[in-house]
Amino acid sequence: MRIHHQLFTGVTRMPRAQTVNALVHWGMAFAVLLLAVLPACAAAPTRYVEHQRTVVALSEGPWDCSTIPRDTGADAKPVPISEEVRLPHAWADHPATAAADTVWYSRQLTYPDAMGPAGASLVITHPVGLLDVYLDGERIAQFQGNGLTRRIHLAGDPDSTHRLTLRLTRGGLPDAMRAVARYGLGDVDLELLPDVRIEALVPIFDLSANTVTVRYRLAAEIAQRATLRLELTAPSGRKAGATATATLDLEPGRIEGEQVLTAKRLHPWLPTSPALYRLRAVLHGVDRAVDEWNLPCGHCPFTLRNKAWRLQEEDFLLKGLRLPGGMPRLTKPTLHETLQDELARAREAGFNAIMADGPALSEELLDLANALGLLVFMDLPPGLPDDAHPGTEAVSMLEAYGHHPAVVGWSCTQEQASERVLATLQAMDPFRIVLVRHGLNSRVLGPRSA
Repeated sequence: MRIHHQLFTGVTRMPRAQTVNALVHWGMAFAVLLLAVLPACAAAPTRYVEHQRTVVALSEGPWDCSTIPRDTGADAKPVPISEEVRLPHAWADHPATAAADTVWYSRQLTYPDAMGPAGASLVITHPVGLLDVYLDGERIAQFQGNGLTRRIHLAGDPDSTHRLTLRLTRGGLPDAMRAVARYGLGDVDLELLPDVRIEALVPIFDLSANTVTVRYRLAAEIAQRATLRLELTAPSGRKAGATATATLDLEPGRIEGEQVLTAKRLHPWLPTSPALYRLRAVLHGVDRAVDEWNLPCGHCPFTLRNKAWRLQEEDFLLKGLRLPGGMPRLTKPTLHETLQDELARAREAGFNAIMADGPALSEELLDLANALGLLVFMDLPPGLPDDAHPGTEAVSMLEAYGHHPAVVGWSCTQEQASERVLATLQAMDPFRIVLVRHGLNSRVLGPRSA
C-alpha cells in the first residue's frame, strides 16, 4: 500500500506574513488521501507520559450505548442501540452510530476498596469531539476533545456505586477533526491517585550550561516527609546523564519547586541527530516509592531572526508535510510500516517538518517524527464555545507534549489567539514558536535569535 501526498516548501527569507503562509498552507492532499486509506482501528491504552499507578480498566464495560441521529434537532431524545458495547468503540462498527452526530455511553461504576482520600482520575483516551462527562446525572466535566488523553478527578467513598455517562458529539466540528471523530471513543480507565503524588514536570534545558532545570508540582492529602529523585538518561539509554534528590516536608495541598540537574554534556535535538533524553521522577514516601513519572525530553534550538527561520543560529530552510494529527493509533503493523516508509522517503528527499492538522498527533507518530528527525508543529485545541477559562485547553496540550524536543512550534487560529491564551503560551513555554494563522495577516511569536 502506498500513500500519495503533496509536499510544501517554506522558504527561508521572505516577508513575515508570507513566511507564515508558506508554513501553514501546506498541501492538504496528503491528509485527505491518508485518511481515506486508514482503517477505523481502535485506540490503545498507552500514555506518552508514563505514570506508575494502579489502574482499573473500565473499557470492558459492558457499556449501554445510545445515539442521536444526525439532523434530528436539538430536542431529539437518545435512542438505545440493541446491544451493549465495549471500548474502544469505532462508530463505523454499527449502523446506528455510523450515522450519528452524538453518542452516549453509560455504565455502572463502583469505586475500588483501594481508593484513598486522594480519589482517582478518570482517564479518557484520545477523545475527538465535544465530550461531556456525567456522574449520577450531574455533569462534572466538559471539554473539546482534540485527541489528547484527558483526566477528570473523582472522589468519594470506597466501594460506593455510581452511574458514569459519557456524551460525545461531533456535530459542528472542523472538517479535519470531524473526519477523525469517526473513530469513536478510546479506552476509559480509573487511575487511583496516591496520597502524595507528582502533578506536573517541566524540564528546561540550558545547553550552554549543560543543565536541566526541572520545575515540579506535587500534591499531598496528608502532611509527611517525601523525597523526590530525578534521573536524566542519555539518548543512548545506557546510563544516567545526571541525577538530583530533594527532601521535602509536605503539608496538605500543592507545592511547586525546581531542581537543577547538571550533566557532563547536553546535546541539542537536531534533524540530523535527534537527541532524545528521558526524565524519570520517583517520589518516595516514608518507606516506599509512592509515585513515578517517565517522559521524553530535550531541546531543539529552533528560533526566528528577522524574517528567517534559524536552527542552532544558522538559517534553516523549512520543508514539510501536513498530516491529519488525530489519525488512529498505529496499532496495526502494516499501517505503522506504511507511514514509516512514506515519511522516511520524504526525509530522504530533504523534507524536515510535519504539521499536525486539527487533532493532536498520536504518540506513535511523534515517535516516528523523532526517529526520522522531523520538526513538528502542533495545532492547539479549540476552546469551548462558552469557555469561562480561556487557555485551559492550551495548558492541557502544553503539559502533555511541551516536553518533547521534536515539537518546535504551536499553531492556532486568530479566533483562538486571545491575549490571555497567548500570554499563557508564552509564560508556560517561552522556548517555542507560536503561529497565529490569519491569512496574509498571520503572525509569528516566540523565541528569536540575537
